[in-house]
Amino acid sequence: MLTDGGNEGIGGWRFGGFVLDPLRRRLLHNGSPVHVDERPFDLLVLLASHHDRPLERREITTALWGARPVGDNTLRQLVYKARRAVGDDGERQSVIRTLHGRSMQWVAPLEAVETPAAGPRAAPPGATARHARARWWQAAVIALAILCIAIVSVRRADAPSHNKPLRLVVAPISNQTGEKSLDWIAQGLPGLLVGLLGQAGGIDLVDPLAAAREWRYRPQQGRTQEQQLRYATGATALIGGDLHKLAEGLYRLDLHLVVGDKAPVQITLTGGKPGALAADALPRIRHALRLDKPAVPSRLPHDAFLAEAYARGMDLVAHGKWNEAIEYFRLCARSAPDFLPAAYAFGVARYETDDVPGGEQTLQMVARQAKRQGDTHMLASALLQLGHLARTFDKNAQALQYLRQAAAATGDDNARTSIEVHALLADVLHKLQQPAASQSELRKARVIAAQHPDLVVARALLYDMEGSIAFDAGDLAGSVAADREALALRESLGDEHGVIVGMFNLANALRAMHRNADSLTLSADSYQRALAAGSLNMRFADGANLAASLVSLGLSRPAVAAAMRLTPLAEQLHSAEYQVLALQLRAMGEMQLGDFHAALVDLRKGDALVDVSKLEYATFLQQETYEAMASFEAEPPATVALSKAFDALADGHMHEDGYARRRAVLHALAAAAARRPVAARNYLREAAALPALPGDSDFELRMPSLLVALAGNDLEAAEIALKGYDPATTPDAGVLPLYVRWATQRGDKVNAARGRARLAVLRKQGIDALVATGLGPADPLAVPAPARAPAAMGGGI
Repeated sequence: MLTDGGNEGIGGWRFGGFVLDPLRRRLLHNGSPVHVDERPFDLLVLLASHHDRPLERREITTALWGARPVGDNTLRQLVYKARRAVGDDGERQSVIRTLHGRSMQWVAPLEAVETPAAGPRAAPPGATARHARARWWQAAVIALAILCIAIVSVRRADAPSHNKPLRLVVAPISNQTGEKSLDWIAQGLPGLLVGLLGQAGGIDLVDPLAAAREWRYRPQQGRTQEQQLRYATGATALIGGDLHKLAEGLYRLDLHLVVGDKAPVQITLTGGKPGALAADALPRIRHALRLDKPAVPSRLPHDAFLAEAYARGMDLVAHGKWNEAIEYFRLCARSAPDFLPAAYAFGVARYETDDVPGGEQTLQMVARQAKRQGDTHMLASALLQLGHLARTFDKNAQALQYLRQAAAATGDDNARTSIEVHALLADVLHKLQQPAASQSELRKARVIAAQHPDLVVARALLYDMEGSIAFDAGDLAGSVAADREALALRESLGDEHGVIVGMFNLANALRAMHRNADSLTLSADSYQRALAAGSLNMRFADGANLAASLVSLGLSRPAVAAAMRLTPLAEQLHSAEYQVLALQLRAMGEMQLGDFHAALVDLRKGDALVDVSKLEYATFLQQETYEAMASFEAEPPATVALSKAFDALADGHMHEDGYARRRAVLHALAAAAARRPVAARNYLREAAALPALPGDSDFELRMPSLLVALAGNDLEAAEIALKGYDPATTPDAGVLPLYVRWATQRGDKVNAARGRARLAVLRKQGIDALVATGLGPADPLAVPAPARAPAAMGGGI
């Protein structure tokens, strides 16, 4: 019999005729597998792991769902499925017993058994707890890596005899003709060359869109731009060149090929069509690279018009102009159906221009045709893109199938794609609440990355994913560590946009750890870099992070000023959600100042922008909660009406698990506004017993509870608000002003003084952080960016 409460070192358990095997995630009955869904299986493992004691309802829901609220019906269904899997039921309860209606315990005798090694041990169910992270940018970062037209890599049959294939990057071609109409060659000819060379095989080619993006990185440590491009891509060879005009309608294409540290090989072609010149360069490039095996004939017909059409499309997408590029790719895909890079580009273009079903259909066709042609890389690319599409639309089970097929097709000869596939698999498995499998995929990606330290961009992408998964799993220290690594790599690359995003992530993680002054310093630096880089999206994101940190540090007026600066940014970005968020941040600062009337006015402005069908769910719930708090102080009857309107909308559009805690808070405020203190207290107790939504903080429960306490001098409401709260050590100033009001109202001078003293400390930390970054304390976002080193790399964070 087991004598401890854990499963450390145990392969599994036997009970009756059953064997529960966490390592292989299987349940056997008399040696035969029993089908059991993932979450019921996790419940069985959780209860067996803690068989020595009962587990409370909240402990179970937190372990299995994290911060997401869970309704009684959902939990009952889960227990029913778990019991049914082990031959138990609600009456007999011979395996899982319900105690007092609110807790459960494993009661069947357990015997430890050893099971064959099956890879990494499954993480305990508690490891799946999910904490909110503002990773809205992540999809864009991953998409940049995947949406790059992947017309690259090696088929093993074509590979040279050396251990690793030559990795070649094509730099932008300089237009020296003086003809503006030929500017498309800059990114278009590299895209065409990569497409043709990839069809011929024998070389690991860097994606032309990745090369175009990385060409714009700031050269570091005395490197030339071409040296920087080779460093960023890990390329061992590079092609660069210029196009010159010899006479009307006659051009010369000068290419130089550099392999390792050898002297450049010059390739010169003359003709009337730049696209045809690039196509003609193919055999000479292969000869210069000593790829002696005959090249596979290009599946793009030797047609100068089609070559130029494809090249023009590639140049347009390098500048993000998918709407203009799609017709070029459509033409090439129809005229040269065997040239899969064009069909692939057409599929991605359809997706990028909001024809999602069409894009998916085209990419599926590319995958089928690539399989027939034996083009394993194009097969992997199409599957990878399909997996990304499914993941974007939360079809994670479908994404998992595509990505596993992509992993099988990728093999060992394209390390960059392998790292991306395994990193995405880790994210999808994490979303599917399979933490052990997720960590296994991360380990695979780490092994490949360690074998290829030259793949700096792919390693940075991997650290991004690790940081995101760690954050969602509640491992904030791990998230900070991964974000630091990603940030350092992007600094070494000169990737300014990536650095700004990385600083935002790190600031977000630090704020979640209640290191608000550090988060403020980092957000301020990141905001100034975004300002200098002209990135409106990141200016808003960093400004919002900065404003939230100011509220947390009790700097209410600077927070309001910063939030006011965010509103025009949100309007420029045409984002209703950003506008609502800016108004919410402003209202938070105003409520902290005690100006609930102003807060209510701002929140009602946000109401006019709210479209529940389009707005992020958490943003809507936060909007309603904040408005209820503001109206409770400024216009109590409106709180009752707001609660009723919320109920009507919620009952029609939302699942009960998603809003139970916020709904209880709204009901508490409405009851107190209607002078029903007993009902208000009961609703507050209900809210306190429910799990918080991702992103919720103490502010969402403590502040409304204190408002109820202040309105009715209600000691019981205050007890709910202040349970576990120490005003002298709290890292967050959010409710300190209300706490001081409460202590003053009660005549408690000692605690009122403690609250004021803590506010002063937090405010000084915030002001010091603002001054250190060169921002003005009164209106932080109004100050232009000074030239200074990024605080992200300093020792104090």
